[in-house]
Amino acid sequence: MKEISTVGMNGVEKQKLLGNLLGSVGNENIRGHHIKYFEEKIVSENEESCNDVATAPNYYAWLCLISEHVFWLMRHFCFRQDDLSGDDLSLQYNDIVTAFCDKCRELNLFLENDLKELYGLMVKVLYLRHALVHNGFPNLLPAGCETLQVRNMPFFSKTQNSPLKFTEDEAREIVSWYSKPGNFRRAKEDFRRITNATCKGPGLSVGF
Repeated sequence: MKEISTVGMNGVEKQKLLGNLLGSVGNENIRGHHIKYFEEKIVSENEESCNDVATAPNYYAWLCLISEHVFWLMRHFCFRQDDLSGDDLSLQYNDIVTAFCDKCRELNLFLENDLKELYGLMVKVLYLRHALVHNGFPNLLPAGCETLQVRNMPFFSKTQNSPLKFTEDEAREIVSWYSKPGNFRRAKEDFRRITNATCKGPGLSVGF
């Protein structure tokens, strides 16, 4: 376990670090509790048999919450494995995926093929969040599709030279798949794999 000393920090820096630690962990616990609630409701209300999200309110709410949860888990992983640098809690879509993959390589947490598969899941899940927050879900707005032409996909590694682009067909395929409540259990497994990956790596001990 790595130890982080706060001896050289001033009062403001210590307070900020404490706020980042308590805030990120506390928020994760709250989201995790609510995610479990929605998962139980999806099953009890038999929403997996629904044709689309329009008739599956718990499934829709679960998608919104768990995609946000995974987004923050990835940020927190980078924060935890980068000696609690507050900048990691502000990482955006592309940077967070690249930072996550590079940190996993540095710590030898996965075989390269396994990391590549995990990368594909993260890109898919974070595009889902982007659609939910920015581009419209389940009906992608035209403006959202237009921005795909200029958006790069996250680099799998900082050493990658040529960026790949999202395509409208790929975006619509991702949104269409997650729009089907019948895919709940497979989607849950995707989120579980990413969640488990964010739990890997050495722990930290912080002394105040």
